[in-house]
Amino acid sequence: MLVVFAGICSFAALAAVILTEERPPTAPSASADQKATPFRRGLVTILGNKAYLVVLVTFGIGLGIFNTITTVLDQMVLPLGYNEDDTSLFLAILVGVGLVSAGVTAPILDTYHRYIETYIFAFILASLAFLWFSLVAMFRPQPEYMIIPPLVLLGIAAFMILPTALELSVELSYPVSASTSVGFLWMAGQIVGIISLFVSNVFFDSFDTKTHGATYAIWFNFSLVAVGTLLTFILLHLKPEYKRYNAETLLK
Repeated sequence: MLVVFAGICSFAALAAVILTEERPPTAPSASADQKATPFRRGLVTILGNKAYLVVLVTFGIGLGIFNTITTVLDQMVLPLGYNEDDTSLFLAILVGVGLVSAGVTAPILDTYHRYIETYIFAFILASLAFLWFSLVAMFRPQPEYMIIPPLVLLGIAAFMILPTALELSVELSYPVSASTSVGFLWMAGQIVGIISLFVSNVFFDSFDTKTHGATYAIWFNFSLVAVGTLLTFILLHLKPEYKRYNAETLLK
């Protein structure tokens, strides 16, 4: 079996090396045909961009918490009376609904360019989902169907945040290279995820009953999402310019 997997991976890697190019023959858009800002200058630019920094922090919270939930969901729900099969179902629902949400969100953003409004709405939805999840953890016993709706909402919100934040970061930081602006977003998500995972594990191990540890871990993650939601409203105050979209309009 390992040989089969190794063969598949080797074939995919070889095909990628042979069949792919560094860039397409023609630029996908007018703005993409423009020369990007060098890395060092781009780094200085995004560090001085308040709107981008808000997206950096909030996306870091959103991605970090989602990574934490998908990693320790079993430790959160098993003490509440659910089993391993339930955990697998919950994760499948979370990711499955999220993928559909991302597939719907991306073309809508490309058409209407309502990045900030969509971003804030997704965080509000995530906060409501986590609040519901936290209340389910407090008031036991609960039937299985009580925990599924907040996970559905969380999946929708998380996968709305992902494409919206990536698009928004490029819009706010243009002409800085997308690899720079987006790369730091992923880095922030990993940092928050490590911190959140560490604190959650402390809660799991610090109480006499696993149920109390799971409840406190859920409420901790909810509090981080709530802070992220509040921070997103700063974007409304800043009223940033969609630089790439405006550049596309001028270059057409």
